Amino acid sequence: MRRELIEQLRESPPDSVRSLGRDLGRDKGQVSRDLAILAEHGIIRYDTDGSAKKPRLTQDHLVVEPVV
Repeated sequence: MRRELIEQLRESPPDSVRSLGRDLGRDKGQVSRDLAILAEHGIIRYDTDGSAKKPRLTQDHLVVEPVV
């Protein structure tokens, strides 16, 4: 599910967390929790516009390696 979030952020940056959840057909709370984890790892950051938090990728390229 987090990989899906990353892909959506890469392809079409949303105007808010709520719109990202709507685009993905997911609950805003679930999306917020996943985004918080991605933010902890420095994968995303938030731009603010009034009360809206706009999640943005911090890098143009990401490499995801499985943990074995």
